[in-house]
Amino acid sequence: MIELVLVFISHARGDRAVVEALRDRVRAAPGAAWSPAEALKESPEWRGEFASLIRGCQALLVVVSQHSRDSEHCRWELEQALEAEVPIWAWFRQPVPWHPALSSASTLRVSPEVAPETWGRGALSR
Repeated sequence: MIELVLVFISHARGDRAVVEALRDRVRAAPGAAWSPAEALKESPEWRGEFASLIRGCQALLVVVSQHSRDSEHCRWELEQALEAEVPIWAWFRQPVPWHPALSSASTLRVSPEVAPETWGRGALSR
């Protein structure tokens, strides 16, 4: 039996296209789950709803780029995960210095040419 893992993907709008491709791959992978966080931003209580999602997830995946480093929302999401002691994974799209917590985060490598069904065998790795 495959255990479901709920991962909150923190990203900036400038990285949306690549994150949508990643999200589609995550949705296709066995045992993957996704929170439709974008839809929540239309709600006036989105910060509270995001905080609940982040605190309830099993990991926060930070898409690290110049865009996310400059995003107030991304910094807030990272702080929520740190306060809740949620494991943090970092996917470095660009080698930019950002938050000290990211230097000790697990880093992920996602190869675009690898099929999602093989992720459990090392294509998505620490």
